[in-house]
Amino acid sequence: MKIRFTKQVVFRDRSGNIIKTFNVGDVVKLKSGSPRMTVKTVFITDGPTWTTGDVQCQWFSGNDILESTFKPDSLKKIDDATGIATFGGRFG
Repeated sequence: MKIRFTKQVVFRDRSGNIIKTFNVGDVVKLKSGSPRMTVKTVFITDGPTWTTGDVQCQWFSGNDILESTFKPDSLKKIDDATGIATFGGRFG
């Protein structure tokens, strides 16, 4: 196993199937609801056929910039131009 930082990652399950893809700069939100956040860094751990890790995001709260790290399964990408989540849900 090797932990590394990257600008783009394709998360895979143990069978090698693609679960999610994230790029630095992607606009995301928590599935449970959150402000729009920007992917800052992706930390990944590679296995023989799988990839897992964490996604570090940044967002603004007033004039303050905040950041935190999330599991990929808790995030969904949104189209920054339309505000629509890639799975078809509407961003509030």
